[in-house]
Amino acid sequence: MAIVVTSAARKTNTPSVLRTIIEVVAASPDITPRSNKTLQDLAKHGHIAVAFDGKKTVGWLIAEPLGIATEELGMAYVLPDYRRKDILKRLIEVLEDRRKTQIFATYTPEIVTYMETVHGFEKSTLSAVTLATNGRFLTKRLSPKVITSIGGRLTKKPAHYALRKAVK
Repeated sequence: MAIVVTSAARKTNTPSVLRTIIEVVAASPDITPRSNKTLQDLAKHGHIAVAFDGKKTVGWLIAEPLGIATEELGMAYVLPDYRRKDILKRLIEVLEDRRKTQIFATYTPEIVTYMETVHGFEKSTLSAVTLATNGRFLTKRLSPKVITSIGGRLTKKPAHYALRKAVK
């Protein structure tokens, strides 16, 4: 079956899709979880791209607004059996907005290299990302639950950042 990638709310903002995302993220130590409410709001506004194989959810990516012209691409995930089939590339293309500065944070340095090579991002630093987002990248991570979640991962792996500035 052909893989379909969409950000249409009628496809992405369904209980089964959001439940799949929440369940997989809960079992994935390298992905910072989002609440069901946050995911519903993002999906309602077209900020979640989802890849489907028939009715099966096989991958997703979110674009979280960090201001008027800045957003963080995150929670990227593709099921293992579907990797190396350009699904991540297609998810990014659906949410790509060159009018906005886009940030990508990951614990996997190879993904930063991929973002540089394929999508025109530049390797960045936490301070540059913080400046580009007027501090919002950090302030959204200040809740005790998120600090605990991120802190536990940072003791095992360092974070890596990619940044693509808006084209005016």
